[in-house]
Amino acid sequence: MSYFIHREGHALLRWSAILCLLIQGILYVWMGFVWWVALLGLILWGLILQFFRVPRQNPIQDPLRLYAPANGKILHIQSIHEAEYFQKSCLCLSIFMSPLDPHINRAPVQGQVVYVKHHPGKYLMAFYKKSSVHNEHLSCVFRTANGAEVLVRQIAGFLARRIACYAQNGQAYQTGDEYGFIRFGSRLDVFVSADAVKVLAKKGDYVRAGRTPIAEWTSKV
Repeated sequence: MSYFIHREGHALLRWSAILCLLIQGILYVWMGFVWWVALLGLILWGLILQFFRVPRQNPIQDPLRLYAPANGKILHIQSIHEAEYFQKSCLCLSIFMSPLDPHINRAPVQGQVVYVKHHPGKYLMAFYKKSSVHNEHLSCVFRTANGAEVLVRQIAGFLARRIACYAQNGQAYQTGDEYGFIRFGSRLDVFVSADAVKVLAKKGDYVRAGRTPIAEWTSKV
């Protein structure tokens, strides 16, 4: 699988490379070449590089399925009262993204964005259940052609201090299209009416954004 580097990382990679070279240059003047400092800088820069990698992939268009919006591990699958948009009991699938996962966020369905809202908040560890409400988060609702709706909530974590969402109300997306990015480890919660889907994923599964089906629509949609 081939990769490219996400635009969110271009400036950070450039300035971190300059900083590493500057530190090495100062040390060289005073102490000569310090190999372990150079190695440490190269390792740190490599870690940042791999964090912003984005897998190249072919689009999947299956209107009968709902796909993972992020790379990561399924933390929870539970029924929960969603008070922001649906205002009723919904099925919630939580996906935890470690710092080693690609952090691009992709549309879980083909449809139109009908709701986007940012909420300031805390920076608790993303795997805590309460982080969905108390942490800084951004909610985005996709509506399919047949009227089914999916709310995807980008949640900032202890290390994640920047949520990027490129979606706007009225914007149309294909399944797997990029719509956002979160820096340095975080979580996404997917909310959908419980009677509208059959869950395909299970707790502990590793899923890939735009590639892994996590649920399929039922005849009640």
